[in-house]
Amino acid sequence: MIVTGIDGATVELLEPYSGERSTHARWIAEDLITQGCETFCRSYAKHCPDAVERLLDVLAGKSVEVGPMSAWDRITITVRAADGSDRWRDAEAYGGVAGICDTDLLEVHGFRSDVEQIATDARFVVVDERIERAAA
Repeated sequence: MIVTGIDGATVELLEPYSGERSTHARWIAEDLITQGCETFCRSYAKHCPDAVERLLDVLAGKSVEVGPMSAWDRITITVRAADGSDRWRDAEAYGGVAGICDTDLLEVHGFRSDVEQIATDARFVVVDERIERAAA
């Protein structure tokens, strides 16, 4: 969830997967956000300690750099392994992966900020990129 607005009594949220916006009583939104953050920290503490540390900084009220809303666009990038080998597992580091039948192409789905990093990985050649859903 992305908080897009707060006033005295309500909080506006954006669900980045569906693109749906919703408004909640502030106490309900605060509870949902707290529970979600606790779950995130438990789930990612071992594999993404930097992300957990950044989230804890945000929750502590520290100033952190926030990227543009376009970083939350849902995109699909079609790639091919540069050396022709099976790079499925390597591509999973950047998002959800789907193969394209009878080809050597892979589609990598996820948030722009994660998926676009595959373009800098020498193991892959980008064939196509498309926005599935814009965040803003």
